[in-house]
Amino acid sequence: MARYLAHSLIFMLSICCWLSTAEAAVKVAVFPLQDLSQGDDGVNWPLTDQLGLALTEKGFEVLSRQTVISFMARHRIRALGNLETYAIRQARKDLDVTLLVLGTVCQQQTKPRPGVAVVISLIRADDGQTVWSNSIDLGETETRHLLGVHEPQSLDDLYPLLTKKILATWPADISVDAEKMQPFDIESTWLRPVYIHSGQEVQCSVRLRIPWSPKNRPQVLFKVGKRILQGEESIAKGFYDLTWREDGPDGRYPVSIAIQWPDGRRKIILLGSYFVDNQPPELELELKGFELEGKTTFRDRLLILPRLKVREPLTRWHINFSDSEGKSLLSQDGSGAPPERLFWRGQDNSGRLFPEGDYLLTMQVWDRAGNMGQGSKMVTVHRKAPKLTVAAQIIKQELIVDLLNEGTVPVAFWRLDMRIGTEIPLKLAEGTTLPAQISIPVPQDLTGKIITGKAFLQDILGNKTTLFIKDFMTLARPQTDLPAEGNLSDQDWVEEF
Repeated sequence: MARYLAHSLIFMLSICCWLSTAEAAVKVAVFPLQDLSQGDDGVNWPLTDQLGLALTEKGFEVLSRQTVISFMARHRIRALGNLETYAIRQARKDLDVTLLVLGTVCQQQTKPRPGVAVVISLIRADDGQTVWSNSIDLGETETRHLLGVHEPQSLDDLYPLLTKKILATWPADISVDAEKMQPFDIESTWLRPVYIHSGQEVQCSVRLRIPWSPKNRPQVLFKVGKRILQGEESIAKGFYDLTWREDGPDGRYPVSIAIQWPDGRRKIILLGSYFVDNQPPELELELKGFELEGKTTFRDRLLILPRLKVREPLTRWHINFSDSEGKSLLSQDGSGAPPERLFWRGQDNSGRLFPEGDYLLTMQVWDRAGNMGQGSKMVTVHRKAPKLTVAAQIIKQELIVDLLNEGTVPVAFWRLDMRIGTEIPLKLAEGTTLPAQISIPVPQDLTGKIITGKAFLQDILGNKTTLFIKDFMTLARPQTDLPAEGNLSDQDWVEEF
């Protein structure tokens, strides 16, 4: 047992030393980066050249631009951003390269400040496998400096910073000498979950493809981030399993398998990566209604717009409406991200209207790591009809009518239709604000006739009121004969909602 532990320790140390010197003499072909900001056939040559220069400075042997273009012309490769398996094999054969770099500029801007976002993939020429891929962006928040000194003013200033950020995430596990690059010896790999939060367990299972005799039995270890861990060999031949608890900070953690045979051959193969994410989604709820007394108020339709401060994939969502006592009255669940907009008509699951009052709207969302974000807003259901007051008086042969909104909700529209009797039009007035005053000359001969009217009012929520005035002249008779200080009595109007 002690001898085995000693061999394991020596192997771990040799793996660490090997990783630090594994980048020498690797030949890389950087293919032209597709630039979607210039159309499907756009090419970003400045960023392509900058990436090739950065890889050269890192110690790689980078093929010239002309060599890559000639290869593409010979094999009639026109699509950028990805390569078919046949083209990758031909690149290995014709160009004798170990790695191929492909990428797409997804977004690019010059104003108000330069910004760029790219997706970069690293392809192993031996077997066509994508061994590493990442999306990288660089914008105003990362390039703003104190007092504005040395801030990038153009995309050309931004490209060196972007390539530096790209190479900072480049996994050392796959940058090995070309002589040591061999086809995968892996039949299957299982790594779950991919997204976690600190304290969760991660599992990895690998089955090696090539069997071996007891004398040629390799030693197998796992490299997780910067740690070297010993896996367990399953009863099934060739299976190696590892379960570990991840308590590290937020970030990407590559997982590789390290194999060493008794004859001295060694190999490290990247199996995949998992991500630690402890930041819950930041959810904001934007409501399209009317702000009354600090609350979003509506009558029969509320538009709900969920917004994430930082966009990220979501796995599920939940929305709930509860009353002032905390009792849930309506809820709904969904998978993935919530809809960009939701409509609530003030009804419960059975279609019954909510009573007037205040309600708490709460939405919860969960990201891929299981972190929960939440947003909530108070809303008010208001369906009361506007309270319209109509008063009239006669001053110097002028009939003056006053309209007043005694409700708390602002007016959207009003109309007053006055007639002699019920047929002859006398005055039609309308507007969007109250109070309002309408005056007309008193008709000369009203013997046996009356002045009737219909007043209509709609508030900004859509609630409506209609009043029918039986006789304005009776309404406007002297103060001593008027009931209720000159306002309409029950006999003077009929109210309709």
